[in-house]
Amino acid sequence: VCPTRGIRFKENISTRNIYMSMLVLYPFSLRKGSNLRYNTAMKQAGLTLVEMVVVVAIVAMIAALATVSFSTVTARQSLDKSTDAVVAVLDQARSLTVSAKGAVAYGVRLLSTGPVLFVGSIYDANASTNKPLVLDPRLSLSNISLNGAGQDVLFNKLTGTTTQSGTFRVTLTATPTSYRTVTVYATGIAEAQ
Repeated sequence: VCPTRGIRFKENISTRNIYMSMLVLYPFSLRKGSNLRYNTAMKQAGLTLVEMVVVVAIVAMIAALATVSFSTVTARQSLDKSTDAVVAVLDQARSLTVSAKGAVAYGVRLLSTGPVLFVGSIYDANASTNKPLVLDPRLSLSNISLNGAGQDVLFNKLTGTTTQSGTFRVTLTATPTSYRTVTVYATGIAEAQ
């Protein structure tokens, strides 16, 4: 009787047959003084180098796809947020002009790096009152098409209208086909599309 498994052996089985039966039941070596080494006669389970390379290649492809998708999503979100911020700068300039804050007019200079809110009817790049909105480095203002062929949108006091109506784009520089168009109407209202 095997004391640990409770298996009964026939009495006429030789010692060698018992030893071989024990190797099947216990895959570790039963030699005297062994520390339960795995029996080398048994087939060892594991992964081959080719299987590991295939798994690593699949994981790398999935990671690459996820990275591209993630960067596309973040770029698109940045485009949407920045476009809304540009429209907000135009709305702020119009509101400040209509409210006659400081008894001056306000305007917005459209630069490729972003809009600049300025005080007065003429843009001065060195004025300390300028408030630039710096866009995400992946974005730029492009295709600026305003009446008068300039880059400035000026608002009239009390009415908030402008003679510099037109359109421009907030564009992803890496993919110029990804953009949002901002329209400035003669009423002075700006809208993103």
